[in-house]
Amino acid sequence: MKHLFTSLLLLFAVNAMAQLGRPVRFDSIQYVTPQSLAKGNDEPSYFGDGRTGGINNGKRTTLTVEGVVCPMHPGYYGLSLSRRSTMVFSKDGAGRWSGLEVMADPGPVGSKDLATLKAVTKFYENFQPGLTVKFQGELGDYQGNTQLYLKEVETEVTNLTKTEITPYVIEIDSFKNGAGEDQYVTGEPYEQVYVEFKNVTVVNREEWSAGRWNWSVKNANGITIDIRDYSGYYRGDGAGIEKGYEIPNQSTWEPPAEGTVLDFIRGVIVQDTRAGYQLAPLVPEDLGLGSVVPAIISNASASPLVPTASDDITVSATIIDDVSVKAANVKYAVGINSTDWKTVAMSKVNGDEWQATVPKQADDSFVKIYIEAEDNEGNMSYGPDQSGMKLMVHVLNGGLRKISQIQMTPNPNGASIYDGKTLEGIVLNAVVTATVNYLGITVIQDSNDPGSAIFIKGQAGDGLSQLKRGDLLTITKASVEEINSVTHLSNIEFTKADGNGLPPAIMNVPIDSFQGQNPFAEGFEGMFMQWDNMVVADTAPDFPGYYGEFTFAKDVNSGTPQMRVDDFSPFIEQNFANDSLKPEQSLGFIKGIMFYSFGNWKLLPRDKNDIDGYHTRYPESVAEINKNINLQAYPNPTTGMLRVRFDAKPTDKSRISIVDLTGKTVYSENVSGGSTQIDLTSLNNGIYYLKIDTDSYSTAFPVSKH
Repeated sequence: MKHLFTSLLLLFAVNAMAQLGRPVRFDSIQYVTPQSLAKGNDEPSYFGDGRTGGINNGKRTTLTVEGVVCPMHPGYYGLSLSRRSTMVFSKDGAGRWSGLEVMADPGPVGSKDLATLKAVTKFYENFQPGLTVKFQGELGDYQGNTQLYLKEVETEVTNLTKTEITPYVIEIDSFKNGAGEDQYVTGEPYEQVYVEFKNVTVVNREEWSAGRWNWSVKNANGITIDIRDYSGYYRGDGAGIEKGYEIPNQSTWEPPAEGTVLDFIRGVIVQDTRAGYQLAPLVPEDLGLGSVVPAIISNASASPLVPTASDDITVSATIIDDVSVKAANVKYAVGINSTDWKTVAMSKVNGDEWQATVPKQADDSFVKIYIEAEDNEGNMSYGPDQSGMKLMVHVLNGGLRKISQIQMTPNPNGASIYDGKTLEGIVLNAVVTATVNYLGITVIQDSNDPGSAIFIKGQAGDGLSQLKRGDLLTITKASVEEINSVTHLSNIEFTKADGNGLPPAIMNVPIDSFQGQNPFAEGFEGMFMQWDNMVVADTAPDFPGYYGEFTFAKDVNSGTPQMRVDDFSPFIEQNFANDSLKPEQSLGFIKGIMFYSFGNWKLLPRDKNDIDGYHTRYPESVAEINKNINLQAYPNPTTGMLRVRFDAKPTDKSRISIVDLTGKTVYSENVSGGSTQIDLTSLNNGIYYLKIDTDSYSTAFPVSKH
């Protein structure tokens, strides 16, 4: 009987090997030569996009891999509910080229949906922390991160004895230099490897959205690296966590106080198009608090937001400690690159509230400001960050009068210095270059100088749907929001007048200006732009996934920079690129609004009239289409279920989509007839667009999730 049982196990193992194939070594998957890394090329040779021929020659490679699941179960992945992810490490332990991100994402592999993909692969059942698993997927990347997309093939647990991978102790200097630049040669071998930094200090701590934090750690040499909230354990907004994997007290999570010295912090190294290398802690145990826990500085502010040369600047903050706060100071320096920090002592004005006054400064000065606090044990803390950028003010005698004064920023991440603030008493005179009716979002521009355009986030009843291109707006009040790395105005108060037409398009900027982390591109965010004499380069740049995008370039030679184009406009059907365009097709011109989304700069044509050779015939407004088809979407606002009804021809094929303000399609389905129900429960609260594509028309309608 024992012999029979052993034989059955051997047979099972042979069958599994036959199904999944022999696993590829981790160091073979990720390896890039030092010569390539020195040139800034960090793509492994296994990469491909799934096709042969054309400008993107090379198939996306299918690999079988065997490794140890990291300490985080994929149910705790924190970045999206439409896909799930975890990390897997080499059985040989942490070290160079020993990690890999494994993702269940139905788009790249053509799976029906996430639930089907998870069920077939047994992703949740088998990818338990510490287990050794064999699996098969297609190798790709996103924003520089190598990712293996699981195919619809059942995974196999090959060792039920849990293995603990010890993190590889390394210095931050391997990934960043003093200027914050990525160090590819020494850093790339540790992409997605479990590493540990010892004796580092928390810096640059800022809540950029409710429950989500930007924060970094620095070593004794002052070299910093950003922390990424890849894991749901490290974000406090509750998003990204699905039912059954709730985290107790997650809504109250926040990083340690700035100035806290950590005995260690562990995690995997990931990449971001703008921030470069980052550390992603996986579980609470990855954070080792030391004995130095200083006072916490919060609610820091500088007033007035836009001072004149006659105004002193009042700096306020809440400062608390477990025992007592001994002293607090305001540090300020005049000039973006100044290191001449001056000190003003703060006074306790009410309970835990502290305040100080920075003396008036000259017109057009940038004043960097931060706060330092000392607790009863002499421990120091700093807030919001020691760069002084987060509390920076710009002295303007005339007040805010140009969009570029909001957009042009010294912050390396492109965020406005007014992010999260409400500006009153401003006077912005700008032309409407795109409208919510024809692009799905309103854009205004006041000149062709860098930073002279901005997006406007819509709200119910704000009047934006009544605007047309060329209208002149005068905005007197607005809030500033960074939404997925793009600056928006919201809650605007404005008056409207007839304008004198659109500004001329900015012509033929070199496309390579928009590749990678080029700060030059930031000045074109929201600008009306045009390229002449281009060719279609790729009609499905995300193949085998398809998101309605295409690329154009000067030619189709290998290595020629390509610009992405998004089907953001309701007048550009989702299948336009596949159905109407061909690779190497000539485009006499293509124009639209410049946008940043999912790690790429993209051009947003406002309709097909912005693309040479194509024409959009539409009524006076989208509202007229919606009236003609009797479109109903209710309840609106909704807390979850949205019912949609509209008139459709019996022969029409209809596709319903929900699109967020970044242009990402968060839901889509094909429907027959003119009615459906959409469950929005899992989406974050906010404004979305219901997009309807039929054989007869395309339209969009704003909906609000509360």
